[in-house]
Amino acid sequence: MRLGVVSDKFGLSMNESQNRGFFARMFRKDGAPDRSELDDTGGLPDAPRQEEGMSDASRIARDSRLRNIEAHRAEKSLPQFSRAAGRDPDTARQAGRFNRLRDAFTPSHPIAHAQKFAGRRDLLGQLIHLIEDQQLHVVLYGDRGIGKTSILRIVANLARDAEYHVSYASCGSDTSFDSLFRQFARELSLLFHADYPPTHEDVEAGRTFADLMGAKDLTVADVTALFEKVQGTQVLLIVDEFDRVASLRMREQIAEVIKNLSDRGAPIQFFIAGVASNLTALVSHIPSIRRNLIGLPVSPLDKEETAQILEAGARQSGLAFEHEATDAIGVLSRGLPYLTQLLGLHASFNAAKRGADSVTREDVTFASGRAEEEIGLRLSEMGRRAAHTAGQQAGWGALRSLAEQAMIANGRLSEQETSVLDQRSRDLLLEPLDDGSDDGWQFREEATIPYIWLKTRDTEAA
Repeated sequence: MRLGVVSDKFGLSMNESQNRGFFARMFRKDGAPDRSELDDTGGLPDAPRQEEGMSDASRIARDSRLRNIEAHRAEKSLPQFSRAAGRDPDTARQAGRFNRLRDAFTPSHPIAHAQKFAGRRDLLGQLIHLIEDQQLHVVLYGDRGIGKTSILRIVANLARDAEYHVSYASCGSDTSFDSLFRQFARELSLLFHADYPPTHEDVEAGRTFADLMGAKDLTVADVTALFEKVQGTQVLLIVDEFDRVASLRMREQIAEVIKNLSDRGAPIQFFIAGVASNLTALVSHIPSIRRNLIGLPVSPLDKEETAQILEAGARQSGLAFEHEATDAIGVLSRGLPYLTQLLGLHASFNAAKRGADSVTREDVTFASGRAEEEIGLRLSEMGRRAAHTAGQQAGWGALRSLAEQAMIANGRLSEQETSVLDQRSRDLLLEPLDDGSDDGWQFREEATIPYIWLKTRDTEAA
């Protein structure tokens, strides 16, 4: 058999170099296609199928290679990453721009750094005055997406800069009185305990207030007796997501601790964030607590504050916002920082993909559609169906007015305001307020409010 020509029994006719290339590819260990054979669509031309006379090994190798060809074609047809980890200069520059945008607009997590925080300066000043000058305990309340957690984190950082001892806890449905105060105690050194001098061996060993707690569940008396011993520092205990606490008894215990520590003049203050019902639950249990505690609502951003958020994002991302784009986001976001960040992110991404240096009104229009889709995914299937059913029966305009009122009133709706809905729509969409009120309603799913607001954005224009 001559090496220059493949045997006729394979039904092929190749010269020696072609033969070597064919078998080298056929028996590659990974079975992957050669990059040099890619066609202009990212696929590979089909290899010839010659069944007669093929050995089993050749047939297996050929079939494996063809499967890899099909897998490669399928992969190229999918949406692709932006090669952010690659070394190509052009893709690296583009990836860097998108990374700056992701860092500039962060709708998925709260703001924690002062350089990214915009607006709310008057509110921050008021909070510092209440905590530092009047030494009051503060309940910060407002609807979700209004920016409470971002405010808490900024206040925590500012207090640490002023050498406060700050402990931060975020509540869940299973948070208990015992677990909450054990967490706070673990972060408080015995250096600040009145009965332990700085040279005490337990202080030098790094022990904390938690080491003085027994194994049994803590009571209000236990916590009061322990924390009233704090001296040599000012303690700020921050409790976020307090509305997620399911236990009414725990809310009552928190109120009792606040009252007890205030009466004893302990250098400890609570900064609690949740919804309006938190203040009602705390105050109703111990009416005399009113002189120690104040509730502060978080209002929607005004037009200037919305513009400040977009300007801060523009400085960091390198993209400018045209005036019409800023105005459009101000209308669509309705003063909610979450919506402002979400619309700013999607609009900026759209502008960057166009290669533009500024965000236009058209980019905001695109962003509003993407934001509606994204918020819709946060709703349950039942929640989406309920919104559509109510929109068809009561009219989307009436539903939009209801969502707008919920935005204004921290999610609370009166009996009169909900009268635009028929009984079935009300049962699907709403539930009684969770603060025990008999004369108020709220949406079953909080994401329903911005979803309806964005879905009906063309209703307002019409």
